[in-house]
Amino acid sequence: MNQSNDAPLPLSVQLAATPSHEQLQSPLFTTLFPELRTIIFTIALTEYDDKTRPYSKHSWCYRPGFTHAGKISTGLLATCRRVYFEAGTHTAAVALNEHVFWMNRHPEDNGRRIEFMLPAFSEEQRAKIDSPNRHHNPRPSPRPTGSSANPHQPSSPGSPSAKSLTIRHSDWWYWEQHQPLRMDRPEKSWGAWIGSIPGIEVLELELETIDAKKAELEGIVRGAVGWRIPLNADGEEGEGWVLVHDGERPRESMWLGTSALAPPGNTRVLDKRTIQEDEEEEKRLDQAHPMDLKLHVRKIFFRRVRA
Repeated sequence: MNQSNDAPLPLSVQLAATPSHEQLQSPLFTTLFPELRTIIFTIALTEYDDKTRPYSKHSWCYRPGFTHAGKISTGLLATCRRVYFEAGTHTAAVALNEHVFWMNRHPEDNGRRIEFMLPAFSEEQRAKIDSPNRHHNPRPSPRPTGSSANPHQPSSPGSPSAKSLTIRHSDWWYWEQHQPLRMDRPEKSWGAWIGSIPGIEVLELELETIDAKKAELEGIVRGAVGWRIPLNADGEEGEGWVLVHDGERPRESMWLGTSALAPPGNTRVLDKRTIQEDEEEEKRLDQAHPMDLKLHVRKIFFRRVRA
């Protein structure tokens, strides 16, 4: 038995100490092949849009891929021990889904920060994280005063091999004042954090801005294809490795957002709850703030290679 000052045993270890009921009365285990059960468990534990909790189109967080609160049917894991353990379903919810972290202006249903969330996972769960981490709204460069704007802490063990950084239109410094877009070269600031991530193989950098700054965004993208981000997290094994542009043409897309996001930004509207309050209020916002703001997105991919 653990001493009082020891860390508590993970739930999976505690449950494994008690024999599981075979559940032979259930067709789930007596009729279906294990492969079919695995498919069922995978579908149930994959995050999906909760249609009962749509995001307001006039909030900071609404954008393609983030139109509703996410939901995972974790209640499946509470049905019985055999379901919990079969096919690793107690780690599947962690392994199957993308993990999204918001640095600021996060939805009410997701205020997760990586430095708090990953340590809360068991070692077994961290080892199963294969889907990307997606970090929303890290600042692209330090303040002009020189104080660091990097909000990140070193990643915990079990960080996935793929990470994505998203900088939205409203994340650039002084976007409200129509200041030119600026993004430091990675070796000046944020690249050190990327390089400290153990086992990173792929970095997706997603940049977004309004139509009026499209040319500035293209200039940053052209410069980014020449970046080299040294990796230093894996000790001697990490020496001599860098992240470089994968050679593919950056992916381009455009979507129409709320006019409330046009500089200087209507904070009276944008600061309301991310989840829609009611349909009638959303209709009023639609009329007052048309969805006609062009937002251009560029995705650049970097891969690990020998320096």
